[in-house]
Order: sequence, then C-alpha cells, then structure tokens
Amino acid sequence: MIKKSTWIVLAIMVVMVGGYILLQQNDRIDFLTAEEPAPTEMPDFVSLDGTTVDSILFSRPGAEDVILTKQSDDAWNINVPGGSITAGNIEEILSEFNAIKTTVLLSVDVEGAAT
Repeated sequence: MIKKSTWIVLAIMVVMVGGYILLQQNDRIDFLTAEEPAPTEMPDFVSLDGTTVDSILFSRPGAEDVILTKQSDDAWNINVPGGSITAGNIEEILSEFNAIKTTVLLSVDVEGAAT
C-alpha cells in the first residue's frame, strides 16, 4: 500500500511537470535557446593621459609629500633631493593608475544625508 505522503509528492511532481510543459508550449520558457545576458559595462575608475597631466602629488602621513611637475619642455621634476624621473616613469605610473578596474558601482542616496 502506498503512503499518503507519497501520493502528495507524486501530485506535486505531476503539477510541476504539467506547468513546465504548458509554459514551454506557450513560448514563455525555453532553456535551450535562451540568450545569455550581456554583462554590464563597468566605467573606468580613472583615465589619465600623459599629455594632459601637469603634476602628480603623492601624500603620505608622517612624511613629506612627493611632487612630480612637468616642465615646459616635457621633462619632469621631482621634489626629492637627488631624485630623477623620466617621461617613461610617468607613463608607467599613469598606466598603473589606468589599470585599476571598477568592480562595483555604488548608488549614493543623498536624500536625508546630514549637511
């Protein structure tokens, strides 16, 4: 003799299979031809170009700021005594900043924010 709980599970399974068939016949569900959703494009975190940057400031707590400044002849100066920097070094620094990728976009709700 089949238990009552077995009949209930069998009835639920029949309803689910029938619902699946009904949805598939009405083209409301199709697992075989469903398109993969396109991922949302993330914006660049920062986009710096060596031709438009005139100075770079590195600040550290408890230490003197390091300032890189561009001269009129496209050479670069550094405020560290005895230090030298080239345009290639600047391009390397900027490419490292440009390599930072955005992974999450946060929605900031300013309504109700303390002013």
